[in-house]
Amino acid sequence: MPELALGLVLVLGGAATASFFATKRTETVQVLAAAETISRGEIITESALTAVEVEARLAGSMVPIAEAARALGQVVVADVRMGDPIMPGLLSKAPTLSEGEEVVALRVEVGDVPNSIAVGDRVRVVLVPDPTSTTESAPMEFNDPATVWDISRPSETSTDFVISLKVGSDFLPKAALAERSKIALVAMSEDVAP
Repeated sequence: MPELALGLVLVLGGAATASFFATKRTETVQVLAAAETISRGEIITESALTAVEVEARLAGSMVPIAEAARALGQVVVADVRMGDPIMPGLLSKAPTLSEGEEVVALRVEVGDVPNSIAVGDRVRVVLVPDPTSTTESAPMEFNDPATVWDISRPSETSTDFVISLKVGSDFLPKAALAERSKIALVAMSEDVAP
């Protein structure tokens, strides 16, 4: 009979312990996370997002699943690895055009583009004299910075970048007047990645 009493105590003790730990279970909530690696400058699409559960006490610094629509179409300002939660500070609005602005696509050689260039970066455009030209002139830097609108990176079919820039409407006439054939982009200091 003592074995039966001991067995009953162990069963009741185990049930009480399980009940205690069940009530101590951490509350979780769903937040947005990267379904795939998202590179800095990429626009958030629905396929790039997924939901993950995190402890409720940590979720305040993350984008709740209920706000997924708000994240769509925004640009990430830093690389986000697959599975990492999306933080509001990682999101920036995609560039928009205002009156007096236009988008210009420029073919730029690989060595004349900052390594870490991304959509939303501000760059300076420099027109470099054609080395085969008979007229001698100095490089010309545009006064106003441009904003990177889109990037087509080198591929099997093209060895150059094609960078679309948001510029003032006076950019094209100035560029057309200059006898230059090579374009270089210089990163603005606040956009240079560490």
